[in-house]
Amino acid sequence: MNIEQERADFEAWAKGHYILQRSAYNDTYIDVPTMRAWEVWQARAALASQASGQAAPQKAAPSDGEIEALALTEHRPLFGHKSGKREKTHWLTFMKPPHPTQHNDGGAVYG
Repeated sequence: MNIEQERADFEAWAKGHYILQRSAYNDTYIDVPTMRAWEVWQARAALASQASGQAAPQKAAPSDGEIEALALTEHRPLFGHKSGKREKTHWLTFMKPPHPTQHNDGGAVYG
């Protein structure tokens, strides 16, 4: 199944549950939960196509700017997207690691 048909199926399923407005600058949804649902939908479709022997769509390779930004930290982003007229701005969202809590015995436990 092609990407246009997958998106049509996703939007038919998501109508009434998610905000389906897309960005004017790129092919993303402006609502983060909608975008996450679309990414999960695509992952499901990729797994289904692998099971049926079809080639799975490939994600674009990270750009030089994304590689440089990710080299500044050892943490992986939760998600990100490009924005702006020429998609030169990269937004990445990270979750702060938990702080250790001290116990009576002096040991640190995360979580």
